[in-house]
Amino acid sequence: MKHLLLLFIALCSVTTLRAQIGIGTNDPKANLHVLGDPTNTQVVDGVIPPKLTRAQLIAKSGLYGPNQVGTLLFVSDLTGTPNASTSLITTVGFYYFDGIYWQPLKGSAVPMVDASPAGFPTHVIKDVPVTNMVFKVTVTNNSFSTASLAFQNSDLALTGVSGLTVTATSPATANLIAGQSVEVSYTITGTPTSVGTLTATWTKLSLTCSAFKEVKTVGQSVQDNNYASSAALNYLFVKDVAATSNNTFTVTFTNNSSGTINGLAAPNISNLVLSGAGSAGLSVASVSPSGLYNLAAGGSKTFTYTLAGTPTSTGTLTATWSYYDLSATANKTVVQLKATGGNVVAIYQSGSNYYAYHKFTSSGTLQVNEASSMNYLIVGGGGAGGKNHGGGGGAGGVLQGTYSATTTSYPIVVGAGGSGQAPGYNTRGASGSPSSVFSLTAYGGGGGGGRNDTNNTDTGANGASGGGGAGNNPTTPGTSIYSGQGYNGGAGTTDATAGNGGGGGGAGGAGGTATGYAFSGITGAGGIGISSLITGTATYFGGGGSGGRWQTGSVGTGGIGGGGTGGAADGAAGSAGSANTGGGGGGGGGAFGLGGAGGSGVVIVSYQLQ
Repeated sequence: MKHLLLLFIALCSVTTLRAQIGIGTNDPKANLHVLGDPTNTQVVDGVIPPKLTRAQLIAKSGLYGPNQVGTLLFVSDLTGTPNASTSLITTVGFYYFDGIYWQPLKGSAVPMVDASPAGFPTHVIKDVPVTNMVFKVTVTNNSFSTASLAFQNSDLALTGVSGLTVTATSPATANLIAGQSVEVSYTITGTPTSVGTLTATWTKLSLTCSAFKEVKTVGQSVQDNNYASSAALNYLFVKDVAATSNNTFTVTFTNNSSGTINGLAAPNISNLVLSGAGSAGLSVASVSPSGLYNLAAGGSKTFTYTLAGTPTSTGTLTATWSYYDLSATANKTVVQLKATGGNVVAIYQSGSNYYAYHKFTSSGTLQVNEASSMNYLIVGGGGAGGKNHGGGGGAGGVLQGTYSATTTSYPIVVGAGGSGQAPGYNTRGASGSPSSVFSLTAYGGGGGGGRNDTNNTDTGANGASGGGGAGNNPTTPGTSIYSGQGYNGGAGTTDATAGNGGGGGGAGGAGGTATGYAFSGITGAGGIGISSLITGTATYFGGGGSGGRWQTGSVGTGGIGGGGTGGAADGAAGSAGSANTGGGGGGGGGAFGLGGAGGSGVVIVSYQLQ
């Protein structure tokens, strides 16, 4: 009976323990209520949970599962190698089991923050607007309850560099449950107006964190110490000779940093200033490229300024370039021509040498101011084409060579091309006139032959190059009578009625012989001219005109070098030889088609300047 009574008491005690337990109190208010004795200075208050080393807890890892969620203990040291469930035990302290990990028990309801300048561009540059510049801060709720937070631009203060402001914040609010994090981004815009260390300081809930960025100049950012040596004034600048697209200033700099520089503004014409005696008459006309650009690491940028105007003085031309904090200077001497005169005066480059040329398209005077070896091209006027399925006009003579000019005046004569014909049967084309300089003469080309039903006297005329023979009565071409200046014309064709005209001779080859008659064959082609490099560009002069035809059909081509083309049908006129080439005119078509006028001659003199 006594044993049964004890068992009943024990069971009752267990039942009571499972309800509410009070320690230091007879009136527990919860499952476990520990009442301290705060006024008794001889009593140590507090609750001591189980203490384990990390190694001991690791050894017990297999005992903790879903039924142990919420278990609380104190890790007294960090011995042992952590496994998965104990990987978060990194300091001595209280830990609770969440079913997977032992989590540190932190009593503070204040979030943890981590600032990052990850959104900052590689380069932030004075006087260059920033793009995509973002300050980021990560906020983590380390409390056991939900935290509601609001964010605004004023959370972030920018110091150390002027010109930048915070203009946007995202997100504006966040509700974080225990352990949850949010990344907050603050957008920074503007243009830095100074250099130095930009400090971005974030303050929230009595916490603070910062990120830093060095703001530099363009020069400090590109790290190019050699760009100034690339500055150059290009081509030759000559007094009284208009600048061309070749007269430029160029400068190149390279981004030697490890990152892309974004948002640079290309310079404008005001970034280049011209000075010095040689700058008179010149201005900066344009610069390319323009607009905004990015410069990748290792990339280079070249700016080209085109100069315009005509220098009015010799002397030093200085070009001074200023761009952000970069600057460079280039110098060039404006030189003087060795002669004056001509309808066109221009400069060209051949290899490393520069030449001036004076082109006379009409008669005038070449005034030589400095004795020099001068190159010349002299072209006589071309002959006109013959009338009425006439022969093509012969080309003007072409002379090329070198002359040792002294300081004196040299008269220039430019020969006219042969004129077209008046109505009637006496229809040979007029011959061209001679051109001359340095006592040298290039003679005119012979006129093309014309059909003559009365006395058969209008053969192709003789000249520097002979005119082509007419298509019938007479078909005989003219010959070249000035050695070395041209070639013979080509013969025309005939039958009992009429035929096709022959081609006029060219300075480089004979005129073509016609073939066929009405509705058949082809007229003679004009003889080829001669190529010259006296202006720096290969150009042909002295092409013969092609013959005109009877009825409708094919005509030969005018000779390369300004030769005209013959009329391709009855009544069709031949085309004129090109002006200032000495080209022969094309022969007229049948039924009194008029021959084309001969092209005028030209005189060109050139010499080396540098």
